[in-house]
Amino acid sequence: MRLLYILLLLFLFSLIKCNQQEIFLNEETPIGTIIFDLNSLSNISITYQLLESSSLLLFNSTTNYISILKRIDRDILCPYDENCSKCHITIKFYDMFNHKILLLIFNINDINDNSPIFSSNTYSISLTENNIPGIKIRLSKADDIDCISNGVQLYELTYILHGHVIISSINILYNQQNQTINQPFYLLYDINFDLYLIINQTLDRELQNEYIFTLTANDYSHTISTKLILTVLDVNDHIPKFSQTIYSINITHSTPIGTILLKVTAYDLDLDYNGKIYYSLISIDGYILCPYDENCSKCHITIKFYDMFNHKIL
Repeated sequence: MRLLYILLLLFLFSLIKCNQQEIFLNEETPIGTIIFDLNSLSNISITYQLLESSSLLLFNSTTNYISILKRIDRDILCPYDENCSKCHITIKFYDMFNHKILLLIFNINDINDNSPIFSSNTYSISLTENNIPGIKIRLSKADDIDCISNGVQLYELTYILHGHVIISSINILYNQQNQTINQPFYLLYDINFDLYLIINQTLDRELQNEYIFTLTANDYSHTISTKLILTVLDVNDHIPKFSQTIYSINITHSTPIGTILLKVTAYDLDLDYNGKIYYSLISIDGYILCPYDENCSKCHITIKFYDMFNHKIL
């Protein structure tokens, strides 16, 4: 018998028509704001019975007003909805006069209330010198928990070149660039939504071993910046050189064995292991340098040296 009663109630409820009303509401609307008046749905006074409610909203059965009870933050209600599909709150009433179910759907609009955030204040990247122009280095993007339309719209790259401030920018929403490929560095936003730094020149560590950029993200209401440090790595591309092209000394035939005659110095612009220099004397036949030079004209010894990749100077 009890089961039949429940089934009968379910059947009767299924016969009741349901009206639906959509209301659009901005997130962060102040607490206490009246957001809907049920009296606006009819010209006569109707009593509504609350069937389903929300902890964020308050229904006043005396006035039929619905107001905000607690803070409404769309980014908390729908944290993974960056494409801004519908995020809503629903309330269900029973219309005691018309014997209908009334469903109110409050669609929560996103507002630009969050600033972009970079995960670090400084990012370090590196590239070996003598690179081929056009190399891409993937950059970390800024995060913005607002919807895409209120998220990051613009990236700017700022750096100093030859005493001049260079700014290149790219609008990622429309993929519009305010920059030129003739610039040595510029930004690229590809179809996979990845952000890249384009190195459009061949770098030379011996001319400049480090570049410092400021990367700025802008959602047109907030901006945030981070620092990019590009370190140019060394390759063994320089030949060692002596500090002098010729060394000349005078000695007598009686100079004692072991006497230090001359100190020579070579240098290499390459770094660390690539700049390490090895010295050696070219082989000399015996101990007599110039056995047939009776007129004592100049007699010389040649020194050679190598760096690690056998660059040599004689």
